[in-house]
Amino acid sequence: MKYLKIITYELFVFLVFYLLFLHIRIAQIPNQTVPDNADYLIILGARVIGTDPSPLLQERINTAAAYLEDNPFSRYCY
Repeated sequence: MKYLKIITYELFVFLVFYLLFLHIRIAQIPNQTVPDNADYLIILGARVIGTDPSPLLQERINTAAAYLEDNPFSRYCY
């Protein structure tokens, strides 16, 4: 019984540190710089209201268009 409590505690501590590590790694993603002339540019979708893109999708489209203007040899997928 004592060993079961110790193992449970160690697994809990490991899980907490693992989730903290994942949170830190995910939080770092928006701060990464995008390489110039990437082979492909993937634009993730978002909500479309009628025939108009949502503000989030419009932001993604504008950002992708600006990137493609600076890097004409990149291809895009949507």
